[in-house]
Amino acid sequence: MRKTWYSELVKHSSSTPADSPVHPGKILRQKLEERGWTQDEFALITGRNKKTIGNIITGKTGISPDMAVALSVVFKDSASDWMNWDNQYSLSLVESDAIDIGRRADLYTKAPIREMQKRGWIKATTDPAGLESELSAFFAPQLAVSTRRAGPTQNLTPIQSAWCYIRPRRPSLRFESIVRSGKRPAGTGRLSV
Repeated sequence: MRKTWYSELVKHSSSTPADSPVHPGKILRQKLEERGWTQDEFALITGRNKKTIGNIITGKTGISPDMAVALSVVFKDSASDWMNWDNQYSLSLVESDAIDIGRRADLYTKAPIREMQKRGWIKATTDPAGLESELSAFFAPQLAVSTRRAGPTQNLTPIQSAWCYIRPRRPSLRFESIVRSGKRPAGTGRLSV
């Protein structure tokens, strides 16, 4: 019966989507209205401070374990229901942060973000969308890379991938002069950069 009552409250709540938990203060407010009690009367019944009751009803504070026990005695609910409602609401507030944390973790797995930012290859940002944009721009040209390895062919590590994609911001003067002259530096069989 309690689950139905709670789900009805969630459905009829105008400020929250149907699947998001409501603050236990809304539940308390509805129960007080059903009984015709004021916050002052409820404070006298429970022996709690009026300000504490007001803060719970307005959503400024959550339900403490001792308040959950008091609420369960007054309304004939279980204290665990009140604690669960409070925990569900608290978790719903931080779920969007968890999504961003997961996106950042994926990006840091795919590329050496800190090293790339330190070297100025990508802009320093902690926003997942910004990091995705920076990495997309950095890794935009697809390169065919052949590395010297003694063992069987393996995929490149994130660090090796980043080094393969470095694009010089401005070629060095030495490099420009070698390219223009077509002369190789002394003692080498190749052009050096």
